[in-house]
Amino acid sequence: MTKKQRNINASDEKSPKKSTIESLEYYRHHTEKIAFSLLNNHSILEERAQKMLACGSYIELENEKVVGANFCRQRICPMCQRRRSLEVAAKTREVVNFISDNYGYKFLHLVLTVPNVGLCELDDTISKLFKSSSKFFKDKKLERKFKGVMRCLEVTYNSKVGYVSGDVDGCNDIIGKAFHPHLHCLVAVSRSYGSGKNYIRQDELLDLWRQYFGDDKINQLYVTAVKDDGAVSEVAKYCVKPLENDLPDFELSVVTEAIFSALYGRRLIQLYGCFKDVAKLLRIDFEKDTSLDSPSGFTVQRYCYDLSQGRYVLTSFSHST
Repeated sequence: MTKKQRNINASDEKSPKKSTIESLEYYRHHTEKIAFSLLNNHSILEERAQKMLACGSYIELENEKVVGANFCRQRICPMCQRRRSLEVAAKTREVVNFISDNYGYKFLHLVLTVPNVGLCELDDTISKLFKSSSKFFKDKKLERKFKGVMRCLEVTYNSKVGYVSGDVDGCNDIIGKAFHPHLHCLVAVSRSYGSGKNYIRQDELLDLWRQYFGDDKINQLYVTAVKDDGAVSEVAKYCVKPLENDLPDFELSVVTEAIFSALYGRRLIQLYGCFKDVAKLLRIDFEKDTSLDSPSGFTVQRYCYDLSQGRYVLTSFSHST
């Protein structure tokens, strides 16, 4: 992610002045950019791009909450991914609060990384990440100390690598090693973790991760204590945060296709131990979309998106019953 992209996202996330409809407009503009890039470059995802252009053509709000809309639910749609990120954060907070209150555990944020890969390696690397991390968390040393894990996949793209001409990594790849798949993991540990023998040093974790992934060149692994509720929910949002798209039109199309193909059909969130048990107990399904609120009897505002103006226009009021 570039510094410019971080600033754009930071201003959107932290600004208290944005209304719900303004925030929806912000992500709707990013959705349009991706959709038009796919259509302009005759992508294999043209049909999905058409659905994205129709995404959120109308929005119904009640007290700043979305109670009705025609969202496209495409995994590459920034508008829908933004909604999913908020939903995942809320569900994670509920699970974490239950674990903390009833088990007394605290939490770590563990990031498992691998070297950057090219477009043609991305799919296989993600599969290897999933298999290796499952074995990693089943290691006897970790199982005794890690009481539960919530594993989330994130794939980032480094635009500074740019285009590469010719044959890359054994295939006709126009992009170099620009993709960085990695896992953000929320780990539940006992309150005594970090004292005496009840602790695993970062260098030990790194050696263990190298062993299970089978790559001695891995030189980074991050682990930090999670200190507040906000940080807990942030970990869960990595896998569903909106796709960064501050890229030239054709490059954006190629990157979107690559990420869609690599993520297609995959569960981006995996639960182990107490996370799995509590989610089942609370009947929380992280894959199910339940993010639309139900009207409660107040005035509902209906907005329609005007593509020519690039904004939502208030069209009607109604009273829900």
